[in-house]
Amino acid sequence: MISSQNIDFSNRKLTQDSSLVDKQFTCRWSPRRFKKQDISPEIQTSLFEAARWSPSSYNEQPWRILASTCEEEFNTFLSVLFDFNQAWAKNASILGIIAAEKKYAENGKDNYCAEFDCGFAWATLTFQANKHGLYTHGMSGVHYEKVSEVFSLPETIKPLMAFAIGYIDLEGQLPEGFPPDVPSDRKILSDIYFPGGKSVT
Repeated sequence: MISSQNIDFSNRKLTQDSSLVDKQFTCRWSPRRFKKQDISPEIQTSLFEAARWSPSSYNEQPWRILASTCEEEFNTFLSVLFDFNQAWAKNASILGIIAAEKKYAENGKDNYCAEFDCGFAWATLTFQANKHGLYTHGMSGVHYEKVSEVFSLPETIKPLMAFAIGYIDLEGQLPEGFPPDVPSDRKILSDIYFPGGKSVT
């Protein structure tokens, strides 16, 4: 499990209800300050094995996870990110892409749950990473057409996001102009939870 003892979470307004939640959720964070450090093959495998066990519509398991395993591959993944993300993601240990198979294998019909299911796989991967003291950071700042081209993805595979995995560097400095790299707050419960399905805004 990740250690939060040296991280300032004061920006997060924990409520009485927050005490009901396991700290793996309230202490999850997506930093941008990473330090180059190898991750053992066994730990790497555990991350993607955890994602493999995620639930999905009709057990279709639509996620397709591409990830770097060496420096040359790392640089290829880095090249499909927006410059803003390249500036900090270059220090991560692993870069990758999560993509969705858009069609059901059995009948070829559109799988409208595919992207939702991929999100669950990403969450599972993230919490497995946290158990090993690693941090993850998902990115939408990606050249999606370039991803499909560089990795020769078929038309039925839709790239959804990029991700970085690595060890946090609390002493590291981000390039000038970046926002503060601190844990973000969350909306209050009443903004996202509507008992009885009423008053959704």
